[in-house]
Amino acid sequence: MVTNNSKKHGTGPPARPVDWPLIDRLANMHCTAEEIGYACGVSDRTLRRRCVAEKHCSLGEYISKQTVVGKVSLRRWMWEKAESGNVTMQIWLSKNILGYADKVEHAGQGGQPLAVRVEIGSSDGTKPFKEITQT
Repeated sequence: MVTNNSKKHGTGPPARPVDWPLIDRLANMHCTAEEIGYACGVSDRTLRRRCVAEKHCSLGEYISKQTVVGKVSLRRWMWEKAESGNVTMQIWLSKNILGYADKVEHAGQGGQPLAVRVEIGSSDGTKPFKEITQT
């Protein structure tokens, strides 16, 4: 049996350079591996291989680290907006961080649920044809 060992490793096209700063920015914005690959002009499979070879971790781990950086940046920008007097951002942060809410709860006597009675009748004031009571 004859084997063909004439093909040398690395005879394919040269490897495309990967723009890691672009990948970082896209991962900060929570882009998927597929979206990042598309923006960089390579497949997500290529990105996965290159990440292991160049960054010594999986692409998923790398993107996760970068999304944390994006969350920190977003939180910082939101905080700066609130500190500069942006009332909308102050309200939003107070609801999401401090647990404040616009919800107003109504209760009946002694904290019991309110009883609601609705009468639907004719305009001439005759006996209602439907009565609904709910607690």
